[in-house]
Amino acid sequence: MSENMRVLIVDDHVFILDLLCELLVDEGYLPTAAQSGEEALECFRKSPFPLVISDIHMGCMSGLELLAAIKEMAPETQVVIMSSDASTENLTRAIDLGAGEFMNKPFDDIAKVAMVIGRVAEKARENPRAIP
Repeated sequence: MSENMRVLIVDDHVFILDLLCELLVDEGYLPTAAQSGEEALECFRKSPFPLVISDIHMGCMSGLELLAAIKEMAPETQVVIMSSDASTENLTRAIDLGAGEFMNKPFDDIAKVAMVIGRVAEKARENPRAIP
């Protein structure tokens, strides 16, 4: 169970934000949506999140740049990177920067998305330094 965990979702496509917010609410999470890396970073600086789900390709700030900034501020934050460009280079870079999971878009099965998020949320809960 999610235990009302706060989750920051970052994507420049409103459809994906709405889909993930609805899924997370249904699973008992407290989602916050951001449409850019810059907006997400501003939200994160105000109040860090234990879990962040971010697209790679967005406007000025990429999801990988956002991942690096978040990990610098709060290494204990779990980050899921999602992209329709699942290249080896993007996957390797995301892992090197500390991403906990990588999800391909478009989503084939929303139940699998929920399972990935649940698995990463569990890692966040198990970390003794986790952000509430």
